[in-house]
Amino acid sequence: MFQKIGIRLIYFVITTSLFTGNLIHAENATSQPGGNSVTPDSPASGSVPPPTANTTTDAAPPSPAPVKETVQEPYKSPLVGKLSAEYLRSLQLTPEQNKAVRSSKELWFQDKYRTGFVLRPRYESSFNPDFDKTTPDNKNVFTNQTQAYLIGDLNKHLLFKLTVEDVRQWGGSQTPAGTNDSRFGLSGNAGTVYNTSTQKTVPVSNPTSFREAFLEIRMLDEALKLRIGRQILEFGDGRIVGARNFNQIGNAFDGLRLTVKKGDHNLDVFGTVLSSQNNASGLVTANGAANNSVGDAYFTGANYWIKLANWIGCDFYDFTLLKRAVVSPTAPVYDSELRTRQSDQLNTYGFRFTNRTQNNTLPDGYKWDWTVEAAWQGGSTGQRVGTSWLQSPGTTNIVINGQAIQNENQKYDAHFLALQTGYSPVTPLRVGVQYVYASGDPNRNDSSVSTWNPLFGARRAAGGAIPWSGANISGVVYWQNVKDYSVNIKYDSGKWGIFTFVSHLYYKAKLQDGYYNNNGYVAGSTEDATNQNANNASAQHLGKKIASEIDLIYQVTPYENLSIWAGMAFLHAGDAITNAKVNLSNPNPALQYTNQPNSTYFFLQSVFAI
Repeated sequence: MFQKIGIRLIYFVITTSLFTGNLIHAENATSQPGGNSVTPDSPASGSVPPPTANTTTDAAPPSPAPVKETVQEPYKSPLVGKLSAEYLRSLQLTPEQNKAVRSSKELWFQDKYRTGFVLRPRYESSFNPDFDKTTPDNKNVFTNQTQAYLIGDLNKHLLFKLTVEDVRQWGGSQTPAGTNDSRFGLSGNAGTVYNTSTQKTVPVSNPTSFREAFLEIRMLDEALKLRIGRQILEFGDGRIVGARNFNQIGNAFDGLRLTVKKGDHNLDVFGTVLSSQNNASGLVTANGAANNSVGDAYFTGANYWIKLANWIGCDFYDFTLLKRAVVSPTAPVYDSELRTRQSDQLNTYGFRFTNRTQNNTLPDGYKWDWTVEAAWQGGSTGQRVGTSWLQSPGTTNIVINGQAIQNENQKYDAHFLALQTGYSPVTPLRVGVQYVYASGDPNRNDSSVSTWNPLFGARRAAGGAIPWSGANISGVVYWQNVKDYSVNIKYDSGKWGIFTFVSHLYYKAKLQDGYYNNNGYVAGSTEDATNQNANNASAQHLGKKIASEIDLIYQVTPYENLSIWAGMAFLHAGDAITNAKVNLSNPNPALQYTNQPNSTYFFLQSVFAI
């Protein structure tokens, strides 16, 4: 940068000198040493001019030539008609829509500002997601996501983006102004009455907020970028950290992100605040012990991408989820060291190798794609448990006179593996397979936490270039304590749309652990949480298979700004679930067999984006 400044200064000095020299030379060529002006028709020096009526002995010098001012061209954003996908991370679009939105020039004004609008209404229906015929869990809901965004590419150094997002459920709000049915038809955000008898502040969820609000500072010809504010983080295939755009409410983080790019190298370093336990500046936090939530928490990390060749690229990452120590609510003022939990630090580190090296797509001419991703988790939960080598099965500590005689830190020890490959024999067709392993915990009471924590990965995935890189569309089973075998077929028929078929077989990684959906642990399978029934013949038999699932997805883009999506999932429970639905000791015959092995999920949505 300093070299460029020096070169510009030298150029300015040389240009100014030449320009000034030309002016002096022109003036000397038309003037005498005495300074009097001489015209081409003037007589030689010393001659007497003939008398005329209006003759003056000293004529005024001619006016200097006008100097042309250099007018600097106003800045024109290079993103006009070529908007980077980096600034569309909040959107779920078909490939045709993505191309149309990125190449559009109509919504740019002053060659710096770009506006946009997205509307995504969705209908969802789920039947028997817990495989239990006694629970009333069937749902039919309509939701709507609305986004309006503004991108300002002010100059080559500064860019900002604001995305206002409103997500609401149809029929999910009412106004307290009346008691009859008319209160449901009034507009939303009409106000809410709170019971203040407890004299406590109440955090209120607002369906309208900023999904993105960041300033991007660019330096050294965009080789260095600093993004400040609310933003979406996504790395690789989004299995660990992703936008999670299939959900109506996706991921977003408040923090800083530094990007360094040189050639085929790209390094991202970020730090975000996930949770704050204290109220501030009149704002009421929804977190903290007072709200039965986590206290101060932070998510930081780094992701390094390198393209080694046209057929191979690598991601290396290290992410840390840190939850600060929690002071015991019964601790006296003078003893702030009395903690209910020490600092919880979960470290996730791993790599991803792939031949999808062109913005996560295959280079031209390639028909075979492959990806290998592996990750590990370590760190400490902040809890202390009994020393593991002194424990008998099913115990957490050894107690004498009410005190644990020995204890140790409880540590994270989990791992994850994803293997994916596919082949396109002809351009519109791809056939692929995928295997995902997410570890489980055979003993959830010992000093090791071995169940994989999926962090902020895509929970459900449909659409995009690689829809099968995420999980299923139902969300009934997710990547924790699971071995997921899947086959996928994708056919792009052009104007008639994209057809995708995905088949999953889910097995438990550890039989003693439970099974998990996209929201976390589910109570409803055969388990042995403390691993003490291995030699107990009368104990419940632990099943291996969680479920099987078939997903059918259809996407069509009848107009470049409008797409229609539909998806159907069929699930059938395996022995790990059906065995848990049998309880012959229950005196109520209706509750002895509660298994309903079939479950379905359906969604239909339209996406309008400009």
